[in-house]
Amino acid sequence: MDTPRLNDVLVRSGLAEFTRDIKLGKFEHSVAVARKTVLIINNLIKTNNWKTVRDLIGTLKEVCAYIDSLNLVETSAGNMTRRIMRIVRDECRNFNAQQQGNQEEGALDTNRDEIDDLHLNLIMDHTTGIKENILEGIGTELMEELTGSGKIIAEQATDYVQSDEIILTLGRSKVIENFLSYAAKGCSKSGQRKFTVIVVELAPFYSGREMAKTLNKSGITTLIIPDSAVFAIMSRVNKVIMSTHSMMANGGIKAPAGSHSIALAAKHYSVPVIVCCPMYKLTPSYLVSHDSVAFKQFSHLHAAFPEPYTPKQQHQQQPTNPGIASIDQSVQMQNLGASGNRPLSSTSDSQQANLSSSVEAIHSTFDYVPPELITLFVSNIGGNSPSYVYQLLNELYYKLDYIN
Repeated sequence: MDTPRLNDVLVRSGLAEFTRDIKLGKFEHSVAVARKTVLIINNLIKTNNWKTVRDLIGTLKEVCAYIDSLNLVETSAGNMTRRIMRIVRDECRNFNAQQQGNQEEGALDTNRDEIDDLHLNLIMDHTTGIKENILEGIGTELMEELTGSGKIIAEQATDYVQSDEIILTLGRSKVIENFLSYAAKGCSKSGQRKFTVIVVELAPFYSGREMAKTLNKSGITTLIIPDSAVFAIMSRVNKVIMSTHSMMANGGIKAPAGSHSIALAAKHYSVPVIVCCPMYKLTPSYLVSHDSVAFKQFSHLHAAFPEPYTPKQQHQQQPTNPGIASIDQSVQMQNLGASGNRPLSSTSDSQQANLSSSVEAIHSTFDYVPPELITLFVSNIGGNSPSYVYQLLNELYYKLDYIN
């Protein structure tokens, strides 16, 4: 497709504005990006008169290449575009199988990445019904997955959370929040299983504190710890349960900063690491370098502390909910001198406040956790080991759509 025509497609479909909003960080959750992508591509297919399947695939490839060229940190947009391309190819393949007298399905599945180009020349009109089947497939497969994947993952919680366990998680994640809350409800029905959750607060934004409040409301015994206490407490933990931003093609994950150190501590103490990840986060991308654009997202600490930060603020922000314990309550001496009356630093609070207002500090947003540090993925299709991710890629994507 020539550049003027591609630009026209991007503008008319709303993709140009959509990707600009992604770069500006207007979407808080990956599922919102994935859902918006599916709606835009679905409307693009529905409102245009495609002569052949080849024309549609060509346009989707151009759209996918455009998304990839933006080097977006959010991978869900590219993932959903490739998933839709798989649906298009599958419908084309199924139609040809029916036209040829329902040839052996097994042979078609085995060589599905070697589709004859002639198959893509199918005419997309009302006589073939391919366009309608594609739109139906997008609605039933992708939209239902995006809507129900969180619930499906949560319903598996009772299989992984056992009696009297101590579970460690980090920061705030809606998927983990629902997962643990469902486990608490499922356990309370039997009246036998209770468990404790240790939440790493994830400085400097302290999203773990909000997570702890939510879990406490669900009746879960919750303990908040600072990031520096992870290794010290890991020996008492039964399992680590975390979420991820993206599942990489090799079974590694792009997760919130701090995840790698937690996974390393878990490996040292032979604690299993379970990652809850819906399949729309599976991307056919690899970690080429730790300096790659996909991992180069930084947060300014001024976003965490709009006012000049002083050491007193850390203690002022401690949770006041009586049901939530904090390790700082028992380790008060870590920030005090030998007398217990003043900070170890000789710098006054006013000097630190002036320094913080004149220094621009940035904080990495993501960590890469390699597959050897992960025990199991829990997704909307069940539990799988990191080594099975290659098979999942074959089931969800065509190699033709992500290998140049």
